[in-house]
Amino acid sequence: IGYFFAPDQIGGDPWSNAEGYWEKSPLKYAPNVETPLLIIHSMEDYRCWLPEALQFYTALKYLGKTVELALFPGENHDLSRGGKPKHRVKRLELIARWMERWLEEQEF
Repeated sequence: IGYFFAPDQIGGDPWSNAEGYWEKSPLKYAPNVETPLLIIHSMEDYRCWLPEALQFYTALKYLGKTVELALFPGENHDLSRGGKPKHRVKRLELIARWMERWLEEQEF
């Protein structure tokens, strides 16, 4: 949630607490991902910054994981609630398609 969040939640900064930051980083756990993942991100989300999503997506692709990335230009953190109607519809379509695709292959 931006640079100001981490010192309070993790402690220190990345230079004085590299181990603490690595322990909290999703990148550390990327090799363990087994579930297909759809990452949806607004390109103007300044609460959850775009580079974080891009890093995780890149790590998963590098590791050969099943991952898809959908980016929404001109949207912010409120995409699901206050985004442009066409983007809100597209987001829901992506989620429904993803769930249909991966749930069809599961046996319950």
